[in-house]
Amino acid sequence: MKIGWIGVGNMGKPMAKSVQKFASEFTVCDLNQESAIDILEAGGNWAETPAECSKDKDIVFMSLPMPQDVEKVCIGESGIIETVNTKSIILDVSTNSLSMVKKLHKLFEEKGVEFLDCPVSGGVIGAINRDMSIMVGGDESTYKKIKPAIDS
Repeated sequence: MKIGWIGVGNMGKPMAKSVQKFASEFTVCDLNQESAIDILEAGGNWAETPAECSKDKDIVFMSLPMPQDVEKVCIGESGIIETVNTKSIILDVSTNSLSMVKKLHKLFEEKGVEFLDCPVSGGVIGAINRDMSIMVGGDESTYKKIKPAIDS
């Protein structure tokens, strides 16, 4: 599976490193390239923008701190919505608001792209130890398609 990952901060980085092992191709994007060095050294690719990170991917994960960050990455300049295709599935593992999730779900749905809200709990230690709960909201058949990636 070709996977894009946007946001490799305290929570995103350990989750990204786990998912990277599952991917046939792994591309990462963050405000700070240095935060992704070990992912790149393990064979990951660097993308300058969310649009570049999501192009031709089967799954795109976002792990971002605030709803406005998720909005910017999705629909801002050089956002995911510019390049994502109808075969892609967007997973938001960020801390997000219900209103933002509904807004983004609608926008991606209009493009024929599947969107799942996947908040996580367990904190940084849980992310590092792969001991987290993931609450997936969205279409069940879409969830079944991405479950192996989430389980990784």
